[in-house]
Amino acid sequence: MKKIYEAGNGVEAHMVLHMLEQQGIQGRIDGEYLAGGVGDLPAMGMVRVMVEESDAGRAREIIRDWERQQPAAVDREMPVVRSRFHTVLAVLVGALIGGSVVWVTLRAPGARDTVDYDDDGLPDEYLFYARNGVLERIEWDRNRDGRTDAIATYDFKGAPKAGRQDDNFDGHFEAIYEAERAWIASTSITQTGNDHPEYRELFTHGVLASAEYLDPATGAVRKKVAFRHGWPVSAQLDTDGDGSLETEHVYDRIGEITTTRTLQ
Repeated sequence: MKKIYEAGNGVEAHMVLHMLEQQGIQGRIDGEYLAGGVGDLPAMGMVRVMVEESDAGRAREIIRDWERQQPAAVDREMPVVRSRFHTVLAVLVGALIGGSVVWVTLRAPGARDTVDYDDDGLPDEYLFYARNGVLERIEWDRNRDGRTDAIATYDFKGAPKAGRQDDNFDGHFEAIYEAERAWIASTSITQTGNDHPEYRELFTHGVLASAEYLDPATGAVRKKVAFRHGWPVSAQLDTDGDGSLETEHVYDRIGEITTTRTLQ
């Protein structure tokens, strides 16, 4: 096998591999879960898309064509789907649960407050409170361009309810998540701005249960990944775009394909 693409994260690698599979090129992903072992530090070069050496030239040309079609303003380190998106949101929700308790006890009803974590004189967070003094929402300007690019909202008890994120900082909130009983319940990403998301995750008791890659034009499922205890165990794919998931991959503990079969 030959390396033809270094992805910024595992989900970007799966997106590229799926694109190649649609063109009849089979491959695999190496190092998908190594990135999780280095925490929040970037793990460049760890996640690699591999194909047979005979397909390498054609695969690179397909990827080059795809990259040329991407908007120039979107940095390569911010792909359509963020790696371990569910983990980031779960950490965010958990942190805000604890933070909201402190802020609610310290702030007056209907107040607005700001937090400057790095003491540079610019607010990192804007906190808004309802008339009963309960935290209502938090807004962030993560890239300091003067525009809000992440919002978390809370219910009447101050528990996380929903959120939106603009992860490529283009002014459009493409990432949406919803919580249930303070635990993450679902996420979706819509990069094209139409009615159909391109990626969706569903959680059970806050644990990732499934992820779906969708056709942005029709909403049809093109790939569905099943998880057990947060780990991917299998994936079903619609490789020919006919609306039917006809191929199934089974993964081992490090994300390598152990079995591939055709579904009836």
